Amino acid sequence: MMNLQNNALMTSAAISGMGIAYVPSLYAEAALQSGQLVELLADWRVQSAGMALWFPPNQHQSMALRLFIDALKISLPRQS
Repeated sequence: MMNLQNNALMTSAAISGMGIAYVPSLYAEAALQSGQLVELLADWRVQSAGMALWFPPNQHQSMALRLFIDALKISLPRQS
């Protein structure tokens, strides 16, 4: 979760005028749409297939894994 917090923190810092942030577009989308941020170097944007969580399909999901998956679904921004 550390990286998720860093992305949110870097986005907030950029909105506050503290510098440039290189974060996944999910974190900056609202600020870009509202005009709080502007995109720089759009030609250098990295395309991503998104995130994936891999686990053995032949095993019963433990409660810990199920809770982890549910927590990720809640805490990660949705891609449109």
